[in-house]
Amino acid sequence: MSLLVIILRVILLVAPLVGLILWIKWRADKKRSDADLEKEFKKLRLRLMVVVLSVIVAIVGIKMTDQNVAKAGAEYSPPVFKDGKIIPGGFKDSDDKKCDPNKDKDCG
Repeated sequence: MSLLVIILRVILLVAPLVGLILWIKWRADKKRSDADLEKEFKKLRLRLMVVVLSVIVAIVGIKMTDQNVAKAGAEYSPPVFKDGKIIPGGFKDSDDKKCDPNKDKDCG
């Protein structure tokens, strides 16, 4: 697993906790009237949209950097229990060569 993927996953795990702690601290420190709170909520909504957008970008980044992808035409072989050990499964390149009637004469 690459370092970038690890960093993005840690950020996704830690960001909600940091946000919650900051929100609780903000609420404890500020005692405001309703008019002031309305202005603060507008700022808070903007910050929340930035956080949501950042999370979406992080998720897309994780998906784009995931190295465990199968090639086209690969076949899945499930895990097998053999001789008291579990042999892990995975994707393997297909050994079957597809018959192309345009190139092969004895395709039928």
